[in-house]
Amino acid sequence: MKHVALIAALFALAASATAAQSSGQSILHFSDGAIATGYDHCGEGDLCAKIVYPDGDALLFFSEGAALDQPYYAHVVRTHLKQTLFEYSRRLENRGTILTLDHGRVRLTVYVNADGTLHFIFSNVMP
Repeated sequence: MKHVALIAALFALAASATAAQSSGQSILHFSDGAIATGYDHCGEGDLCAKIVYPDGDALLFFSEGAALDQPYYAHVVRTHLKQTLFEYSRRLENRGTILTLDHGRVRLTVYVNADGTLHFIFSNVMP
């Protein structure tokens, strides 16, 4: 009976990983052990990307949306133990914005989708 529960749990884990990947999620590991996750089809007020550090701190990127023919803004929040350390807004270019992180090893690229939502993608920088 224990084996059946274990197999069911493994199938559930695999299904949730597949669903996350198919939903346009990008996951990347930084050199210091931080885990970065970017999301596709991010609308106003949505969490678009996050970096979770080994000590539990997090850097969160939220969409502030955009008015007609105006640039998009991302609201960036750094947290420690669920307390905000700092926050600021950053203008995003409608043709795409690239931020370089992890000592130049990682890029966070932000695109505007045809439906007006944002796509945040983490990727490795090739030497």
